[in-house]
Amino acid sequence: MAIYAKIINNKVVVYPYDYNSLMGENSSVDFQGDYTLLSWFNQTDDAASGATLEEVIVSGAPAYDPLTEYVSAPRFTPELIGGAWLLVKKVYPFSAEDLAKRSTAATLVKT
Repeated sequence: MAIYAKIINNKVVVYPYDYNSLMGENSSVDFQGDYTLLSWFNQTDDAASGATLEEVIVSGAPAYDPLTEYVSAPRFTPELIGGAWLLVKKVYPFSAEDLAKRSTAATLVKT
């Protein structure tokens, strides 16, 4: 099932955007028929004013060295990268202090 964000002027204004978001923002609209979230959204005043509903992709884990780096959880707000809206996982190096703690913990486990 796709996850969507409501976008205005290349900025995320609602994430995640789902049927509850649609109905809450458009309580006076009588959506009828068997439509998708996208087709119903396209019938709203927001869509007529230029807002769009964009699919958000959760990026996979990037390559990293687990001995010296860690992968962050994806940011809660999608980022526009290369024309796609992504929840990005990023790689960060462990601090010298963290590396020292990991080394000490590994030494304790070996003994």
